[in-house]
Formats: sequence, C-alpha cells, structure tokens
Amino acid sequence: MPHLLLSDLPKMSYPFTQGDYTFLTCLANVSDCSQLLWVRFHDIDFFLIAYRKDCKIVLKAHKQTAPTLTSIVQGALAVCRHAFCDSVLADNLSTRAPKSMQSSRLLDVHELCALVAKNLGRDIRLEIGFGSGRRILNLAANNPDTLCIGVEIHRPSIEQVLRQMELQNLHNLWIVKADARSLLECLPSNCLSEIALHFPIPWAKRHRRVLTQNSCEQVGRVLQKGGKLHLRTDDEDYFRESLEFFLQLPNCHCEIGKNRALDVVSKYESRWLRLQKQIWDLLFECEQECAQQNEAYFGFTTNDVAYLVQLFSSDFVPSRHCRDGVLLAITALYRAESVLVLSLCLGNVAYPQTVFLVIDGTKAFYCPVLLPIQSNLLAHEWLKGARQ
Repeated sequence: MPHLLLSDLPKMSYPFTQGDYTFLTCLANVSDCSQLLWVRFHDIDFFLIAYRKDCKIVLKAHKQTAPTLTSIVQGALAVCRHAFCDSVLADNLSTRAPKSMQSSRLLDVHELCALVAKNLGRDIRLEIGFGSGRRILNLAANNPDTLCIGVEIHRPSIEQVLRQMELQNLHNLWIVKADARSLLECLPSNCLSEIALHFPIPWAKRHRRVLTQNSCEQVGRVLQKGGKLHLRTDDEDYFRESLEFFLQLPNCHCEIGKNRALDVVSKYESRWLRLQKQIWDLLFECEQECAQQNEAYFGFTTNDVAYLVQLFSSDFVPSRHCRDGVLLAITALYRAESVLVLSLCLGNVAYPQTVFLVIDGTKAFYCPVLLPIQSNLLAHEWLKGARQ
C-alpha cells in the first residue's frame, strides 16, 4: 500500500491544485487525532487518512474510498510528498505498483454494470471466485465473441489473472474486485448466459456464503431464459443447502451430478482429485425472464441536509441500527469549516458497504457511490429519517 511517513501533517491553505489533483480540505476526527484529506482527481473523489503510529504520521488512501487504480493514489501522495516536503520522513512511492493493477480491464461494480447494460443480448458469462484463473482464461481464449467476467476479492489472484490477460492478449475478459452477492444485486435482469461458482469457501458461518436464499433469487433474476449456474463443490453440506435454496424458487430446473470429469480443473480441484475426494455438481437452469429492477435513488433534499448538519453539529456518539437484516452504523465524524464527513457502514448486514457521507454546505453525497441495492436504499432512508 503506497504511503508517506511524516513528522507531522502541516497546516496548508485549502483548496490547492497541482496537476490533475485538487486537495479540497483537511478534516479532523472529533473522537481521535486522525485526519482526512479530501482529494479530487478529475471526477473521482477520495480521501487520504493521516493517523499517528509509533510517533510518526502515516498518510495513505482510506480503504473506504481508495480508487481501483493504485496509480491514482500514488499520484496524490506524490503531490503530498512535494507539498509537505519539510515533514516527510520516508515513503514507498519509488516502488511501483504492480502493472496489472493499473489495467483498464479492472473495473468497479458501477463500471461493470454499465458495460453489461451496453451489451445486453450478447453471450455474457460470469465466474465467481476465479482463483488461479485457469477456467476463466481458457473460457475467454476459446470464446472470443463471448464477454467474460471474473469476480474475485483476493488481490493476488486478480493480479495474476490480469498479467495473464495481457500476456495472452485477451480483450473479451473483464475483472471486478467485489463481493459477488452485491454484484448480483446490481446487475441488470436477464443479462447472463452462464454463472460458474467452482469450489466456493464453505464458511461455517452460513451468512458469509456466496449462495444464500437471497443470492439464489438474484441468480434467477440475472440469468437469461435458458441460462445456467454451475456450482461445483467438495462440501456436501454446501451442495445440499444450495439445492434447497434453488428449490424454493417459483420455477426451478436443476440437474445434479457427482465426480464428473471436466476439461479444465483448478489447482485446488486437482489436489482433491488426487486424494479421490468426493465432488458434487449442481446445475440450475433459468426458465423465465424477469422484469428489470427500479433504479435506486440516493439523493438528499435541502431539508435533509439541514437536519443532518444540525444533528451532527452537536456532540457525536457512534451509533448502530439493525433491523430485518439491514444495517446502518455511524462510526466516525470528521469536521472542517463548512464540511462534515460521516463514516458509515450500511446495507445488508452480511455484506455491508463502507462509505463516507460528505455534507458540503447545502449538498450531500456518498463517497464512493452507494451500490444500487435494496438494503442500501433502506439504510439511506433510515439515515434521512433519523429524526422520526
């Protein structure tokens, strides 16, 4: 993670601009000594956080808002290195970020959904948790007219596959770093011809599993009529529970198998095959089309903003609200002259989104933008209705 080590965070005159970066303001945490620097790069807003560690100040991107491309963060820190030169003790900016993590093929959820929406009707296939990438790379190489998508949360796996995409000159494969459950809720209806989920982690805490009752309903929504999901797992409990979820859907066609041979297997599966471990297959086929979802709107009226400013201009106490699987946690408050920034954790309690709510004068917006899913919308309405 690129960062600077400072003796202190100098007082500066904000806003100031250098090149493509504008540093809008510096905000102080009302509960501790950490501070935020609000940065704008073209139309991207994000925050750097400064906090004390071992008698030094660490300055780096706040993980809640860090841009997908590491180079954007490095550029902002390079500006800080120059502007705060008298306070800089050390940095790691000379170590270049992996080239793969600069790839234009690495998208966030909003970018990926926009890409899919532009290509509705095409053969679009999604693999959840691609690991070493054997299957997704082979799929893209052998199906040049197919739009292939890989979703993963493990950074080394993403870097490895992005490097291979460049080496193999694959232009029909896109990668998104995201929780697959959130992604499924955001995708347009009837957009995918195939979903592959091979050897997901069989979490003992079931709410952490990719396939839940809700995500199986989303699978039925995003698959095209005749589209299929293929679950392959060495965990019998995961297999049986997933089958039960799909059987709860109004229309369901499922095929099951055991120890079937595949042309392409992962490193993980190869180990289990050598050990003669049992492997279960579940093939779910979508039998109907679904209506498109209504767009989620996360706006604030001037009255909403005025109330929030009044509410959080007094003493701040962290709070947490949870009901019917929806979470709204207000964890921190940062202040500057005319700006308030709330640190929030909200949405589905099993996979909440962490964001900042920026209140700037009479305007308020989320950074990063909230994912357009129902649990986020409910939490947003809670926040606006906190006075009720």
